Amino acid sequence: VEFLNDANFTCFGRNYEFIATAKTWDKAQLDAQSKGGFLADITDSKERDCISSFLSLSYLPKLWIGGKR
Repeated sequence: VEFLNDANFTCFGRNYEFIATAKTWDKAQLDAQSKGGFLADITDSKERDCISSFLSLSYLPKLWIGGKR
């Protein structure tokens, strides 16, 4: 298994922070809020493509973003 490192990057003027630590959605949301942020809400394919250019595509299905059921 390959692991990514924490990373900060910008797409279309929005700042993103990728945290490589495994955690539940609820804990990820609390961590983001404690830093004044929120989980990403990817709204279109351009944003998705920009984010995926910084992260391996194979990890995208395993990342927590804003949606929760």
